[in-house]
Amino acid sequence: SQCAALTHVLQARMAKMYCPDPAASPAMARLLDDRNMARVNALVTEAQETGAAVQAGGQADIAARILTPTLLVQTTPGKKIGD
Repeated sequence: SQCAALTHVLQARMAKMYCPDPAASPAMARLLDDRNMARVNALVTEAQETGAAVQAGGQADIAARILTPTLLVQTTPGKKIGD
């Protein structure tokens, strides 16, 4: 399917840009402050709890304010992640 093909391409691109250690990658930025880190992490968590699947990324280091680039599929309409 087109979704599967796009997911594969994005996974490969993310791995090339950010791996093997996304936190050490010069391409990786930190979230601005603790409030925004909590907000963005909550969006990903809510999406997962309501059926979304993480296809790549999604690792959070709250103290360092890093959330690796995250590829979600099967998100539910009406959830905050899509707003």
